[in-house]
Amino acid sequence: MAPHLSSSDRNGPSGGRRRQSPTESTQKEADYLEWLSKNRVPIIVKMVDNQEVQGWVEYYDRDIIRLTRHQDSNLFIYKERIKYISEEGQKTSRRR
Repeated sequence: MAPHLSSSDRNGPSGGRRRQSPTESTQKEADYLEWLSKNRVPIIVKMVDNQEVQGWVEYYDRDIIRLTRHQDSNLFIYKERIKYISEEGQKTSRRR
């Protein structure tokens, strides 16, 4: 026989209410992408599947970036598929 649980026990300490999501943006991401685009900074985009692509940000919006590449076709990349962006030549301190 299962023990009797109150509604707060079943739904956790918040009583079933969900935590509010953080605000979508602090504007820092947009500022950084604008700076990268304006200065045509060469970047490396590491995707969530660990694929890496290089180029510079020509365009961005809430959902995508357009990566312009020198020898290859340009890419529209969904931001949700990006693990991180690093400036080309900059060492990353990420562990493998």
